[in-house]
Amino acid sequence: MGIEWIILLLLFIEYSIFLPKIFAKAGADPGKGYIPIYNLMVMIKVMKKPWWWILFLLAPGVNLLMLMAMNLELARTFNLFKPGDTLLSIFLPHVTLAQIALKKEIVFTGPCDWKNEKHREIRKISDMI
Repeated sequence: MGIEWIILLLLFIEYSIFLPKIFAKAGADPGKGYIPIYNLMVMIKVMKKPWWWILFLLAPGVNLLMLMAMNLELARTFNLFKPGDTLLSIFLPHVTLAQIALKKEIVFTGPCDWKNEKHREIRKISDMI
């Protein structure tokens, strides 16, 4: 078994543990977090991204990159824009998922709106690394 399979297995287990709590914070049905693959579709809905993002998860190699992008976008919907948050969500999503699920001070703020000046200002911090 290659390292990529071990990473995917760990993420699968962690998604099953943490996504229900994250969905509850985001106002979605936490029970949907326990259903494999469907929980990723709900995650995409919570982030307000197009449904076809799920198709990228089917392509070998691309799926790991897409999971990185999805973890980053999930972190940003919970107002985690600092460079450290960005790097953690990309390279150590295990830490970010646990933080979002377990820390009460991290709250759902919704996806970044590029038309909103305040959102653009907050996002500048992480886009400069």
